[in-house]
Amino acid sequence: MKVLHSCLLAIATLTATTAVASRGNHLSTQERYYADYVNPLIGTDNHGHVAVGGGVPFGMVNIGPVEMGEGWDWCSGYNYADTQILGFSPLHISGTGCSDLGDILVMPVSGNVSKARGDAERPESGHFSTFSHSKETARAGYYSVVLDRWNILAEMTATERVAWMRFGWPKDNTDQRVIIDLRNAIGDVATDCEIYQIDSNTIAGHRTSTGWAPRHSVYFVAEFSRPIATWRVYEDNRLQPGTALRSTRAFGEATLADNGQSQLTMKMAISQVSVANAISNLRHESHGADAFDQVKDSAQQAWNKWLGLVDANFYDKKHRTIFYTALYHMMLQPIVCSDTDGSYVGSDGIVHKDPGSRCYTIWSCWDTYRTYHPLATLIMPQLQKDWSNSLLKINREQGFLPIWHLMNTETYTMVGMSSVPILADMILKGYVDTDKQEEAFLALKNTMMTDYRGLDDMKRLGYVSDKWSQSVSLTMEYCLNDWCVAKVAEKLGHTQDYDYFMKRSQGYKKIYDRQTGFMRSLNEKGEFPPAEGFKPNIQTRDYTEGNPWQYLWLVPHDVEGLKSLIGDNKTFADRLDSLFEADEDLGENYALDIAGLIGQYAHGNEPSHHIAYLYNYADKQDKTAATIRKIMTTLYNDTKDGLAGNEDCGQMSAWFVTSAMGLYQVEPCGGRYQFGSPLVNKASFKTASGKTFTILAHNNSDQNIYIRKVKLNGKPYKKNYIDFADIQAGGVLEFFMGK
Repeated sequence: MKVLHSCLLAIATLTATTAVASRGNHLSTQERYYADYVNPLIGTDNHGHVAVGGGVPFGMVNIGPVEMGEGWDWCSGYNYADTQILGFSPLHISGTGCSDLGDILVMPVSGNVSKARGDAERPESGHFSTFSHSKETARAGYYSVVLDRWNILAEMTATERVAWMRFGWPKDNTDQRVIIDLRNAIGDVATDCEIYQIDSNTIAGHRTSTGWAPRHSVYFVAEFSRPIATWRVYEDNRLQPGTALRSTRAFGEATLADNGQSQLTMKMAISQVSVANAISNLRHESHGADAFDQVKDSAQQAWNKWLGLVDANFYDKKHRTIFYTALYHMMLQPIVCSDTDGSYVGSDGIVHKDPGSRCYTIWSCWDTYRTYHPLATLIMPQLQKDWSNSLLKINREQGFLPIWHLMNTETYTMVGMSSVPILADMILKGYVDTDKQEEAFLALKNTMMTDYRGLDDMKRLGYVSDKWSQSVSLTMEYCLNDWCVAKVAEKLGHTQDYDYFMKRSQGYKKIYDRQTGFMRSLNEKGEFPPAEGFKPNIQTRDYTEGNPWQYLWLVPHDVEGLKSLIGDNKTFADRLDSLFEADEDLGENYALDIAGLIGQYAHGNEPSHHIAYLYNYADKQDKTAATIRKIMTTLYNDTKDGLAGNEDCGQMSAWFVTSAMGLYQVEPCGGRYQFGSPLVNKASFKTASGKTFTILAHNNSDQNIYIRKVKLNGKPYKKNYIDFADIQAGGVLEFFMGK
């Protein structure tokens, strides 16, 4: 949502259509304010599961609302359909299909209210409040809402590790209070909590919980800009003696001194290590007791800087909003998890200290290896070293690379070893230092040589047998993982390892059932189940969040090999056509993630994301272009329900960003970007080498969706893809579009 900002200086000649940003460091009228193109509410309705709040790119803190609603559509704590807020938390996950975080709920109130969560049908039963979207503002780096129950304006922004809140009560309100709720969060169970008063302006404590993350602790310190007249602690709704309480049902309530003021600024710093570290984070990121507006301006400037990594223009401003909002979504995670002194809690539960780098967590690898990370290696090169080091730290601490890592603990969510292609891609593209490449290769190799969840079958049989649930999906994910290990082995000269893993990467061919034409489970004897009654549109225990139609194509590492199973170019393209033209019926018991259907293609879930680009491999680039353009313009929009499925930590958005630029890496690692159908008129970004790469799409429109000619640096270009090395060299890639 574009927001127009007024100049600080009155200029008589300034027209009504001219906007000049005034965010502390003023921009000229010639400069673009990318943050103004962001609408954080896109994807908050239906099944997008996007979090809203005030934060900075990749920051530990994203301070925002946690609503009363519970269930799948409140995984982030917020769904646009809800209008009841339980409190504001500094921690959120954005776009996932599982719930967690929402720790340390803060709620400004007036008068004596219940400390219980309460019943949504009875407002007096809890400390929640209704709100109206008409009195809600969401921008990059800032969130505000009016709490109807007490007419309190709640505003939020943040630095990396400090949540900033500003609460404004009506001027005639003399009973101003703030509740800190340690019991409630998003889908977890508190196991150890403590809250206590340090001095007249400061509260501290911690919350430990188990949920999706099996072990998760948050330490906090909250500093008030005004003195606390009275501090009380409660266990549920029962007042307890003293000013400190250790209980899994702990609440604290601060009553502010009546000094004629109606506004409070509250700073809450967090740490996974200790209260002492939270205090240190607060001191390092402090801007003064009442510097809320300064912090807000700084946060919005940070967003503008990071969003400006890609300078893109579009023939339709709606696409611009979707594009920059998608970039914004990508930058909500992974989040930094190390404190200002370099301390962090490792995957082994031990505090480590590495002042020389920043450690990151929230690794949604099964989702993000497909599109997010190949795109990030292009447009966010400055993050790759710290990200690769974070993956290696996890490997050292838990003995294998992360599967789905949340707040420095392994959740073991989803199938495959999906950090393998992420790290392999970083190695092949030169983002892992030479002195760490052997360690990185061993991490890849050893992870794939464990006996975890069917990997013993891969070593013994070359596929995962049907004794394992989701055996087809496991086999196919492991095969592409193995191919990634083989490519790194090739780069580093490990010939024997290359041969072994490349051979194992072909295991998908063993589960291709020629009778049905789909990937199916095999028993240990190498036998398929009877084909009678087989329905490719039905999800069974053999597949993960998908069905045979969608998993047939999960061979991005060896498309030519897959094509050889199916037939020649024409047969392959015809088979792709049949996917997109099939009946959309999914039967009764399918995962809700299987959404955004075009035939049996499911854009709302990740295994489908590369499929439309496979037409390129059958010399049908026009069909790639038509299908990609259809997905971009029908399954993404600039409304609250603007995503086809779970955002999944930036993956759904990354697909739009890279596809809008006309590029998509199909192979899991290595950097061969297929051409699709660019939405941009122009896009440019700085490469790791410091050079600028520019994409131009001439004559682009809703009708001119096909690439009719390509030039690279002014010379005719005949391939339907471009390699990472050519992008890194900088230059200009020109698409000439037509009907």
